[in-house]
Amino acid sequence: MWNQDFVVLGFVAYIFTGLLLFTSVGRGRPSYRVAAVFGTAANSLGVLRDAVQAKARGQMAAIFFVGGSACLLAAFQWPQLTVPNLILIGLASEFLTAIIFLVILKKLVAAKLRHYLRNHLLQHPFDFENHISLTRDVGELFGVSPSGDETLEGYVAKVRKAVGIKENPSRLFRAR
Repeated sequence: MWNQDFVVLGFVAYIFTGLLLFTSVGRGRPSYRVAAVFGTAANSLGVLRDAVQAKARGQMAAIFFVGGSACLLAAFQWPQLTVPNLILIGLASEFLTAIIFLVILKKLVAAKLRHYLRNHLLQHPFDFENHISLTRDVGELFGVSPSGDETLEGYVAKVRKAVGIKENPSRLFRAR
């Protein structure tokens, strides 16, 4: 025999696991894969954003899987355990955890993207001027909005400053 409350909580956690895995698997668009294979630059941060979101959802799915397994183990270990309102408290906890995760996911992904981009761009020079679409995405991620009367060089300088990159050396004196 087993404790039915724990069994229900375990299976609900498994349902959340499945939903999170379903929304995280296959997030890479074929056009990004083609660009990666042929070495062409992406024109947006979408591929990176998708990958970070998929990783976060996968990690959350693992947490629900472990929680569901613990509930099923408890169901078999303590079949006679009676806790008042266990099913209500457990279901409320699972749903609240899922909702909180989904609410903060966008902020978590943005913070992780800023971290990855800052580290990469500080180590590897990037020609912002020749990739303006990607530069706009980077600027938006770091909170830099272009103004109507601003030059390209002015906007790129603001993006570089927001990322933490020292001013780009003059194009006249760059090594080729």
